[in-house]
Amino acid sequence: MSARALLFGLAFLLGAGEARAAAVCSNTPGAGDTVECTVASGVTQDIDIDLASPAIATSAAQETAVFADHQGTGGVAVDVAGGTVSATGSNGQGVWARHRGGSGGVSITLDEAVEVTAAYHGVHASIDDTANAATITISVTGGSLSTTDANVGGAGVWTLHQGRGGIDVHLSAVTVSTKGLGDGVYARHTGAGGGGVDVTVAGASISTEGADAHGVGGDVRGDSEGAVDIDVTGVDITATGPGSHGVYGLARNAAGEAVSISVTGGTIETSGLRGNGIHGQVFHSGSSAAISIDTRDVAITARAHDASGVEASHGATGGIDVDLRGGSISTTNDFGFAVNAQRSGAGV
Repeated sequence: MSARALLFGLAFLLGAGEARAAAVCSNTPGAGDTVECTVASGVTQDIDIDLASPAIATSAAQETAVFADHQGTGGVAVDVAGGTVSATGSNGQGVWARHRGGSGGVSITLDEAVEVTAAYHGVHASIDDTANAATITISVTGGSLSTTDANVGGAGVWTLHQGRGGIDVHLSAVTVSTKGLGDGVYARHTGAGGGGVDVTVAGASISTEGADAHGVGGDVRGDSEGAVDIDVTGVDITATGPGSHGVYGLARNAAGEAVSISVTGGTIETSGLRGNGIHGQVFHSGSSAAISIDTRDVAITARAHDASGVEASHGATGGIDVDLRGGSISTTNDFGFAVNAQRSGAGV
């Protein structure tokens, strides 16, 4: 971060009256400090946070260990290399980068095995402005993401785009564990325009414990015109709560775009009621887009009632393409299918 950017961020923190005693806009926070950088509405300025091996811990309620809040024009980039980040107070978040005005993208990069512990979301990226056409990008390599409060259901990684740009999430060699309603990794797009959801996870271990807490997932909703593309390779996923799928893709948008899920290697185990191993869904009644599910050498176990190994459900006229090669599928309770493909719309 440049000196000018640092001073600028501090000026806005202090000028807006938002500064807390332990919150600093700095790449070298002191003991007991959290990091918080903001840009006010109407200002053109990037936020660039670059932390090397930090040791940031807070137990205060509603506090984020590393927070970037942009209300103007410019990009947001948060980079953390190694170290530990902890926010264990009520609704505490590990790393949150938020853009809520003007234009500019949001990028969060964690590498060199960062250890993140949070009551709520471990890593959180969001674009709030509906006209913002920039991209949300998250990259996490190594380390761990853990959420601890079952009452709030924080995800290991959570992204929400309400604008027109896309979402790209990439995780590699990460251990993710969540409590409550918290997904392991999830991306959601609700804005207009062609921005879709692209989630890639490789060589990871993911476990979730709550209801509707999917291992890896993404969806497009509302006026979004983008598709959902999920690629999982060599990942071990355990989801124990009801309605919790190992891998889940949903298109519930007006444009009715496609859902594509590819899983290679690894294991998926679910044990909650209606918790499918892999579930692809197109919900919009006017959609002619397809659901595509492709697996290679995956071991899938669905242990609960009404839980299938692979399920594709289409609410309109689009096709369903399921291609399974190698691996295994085991269902151990009533009404569980190895593969369940269903369509409720008319036509082909």
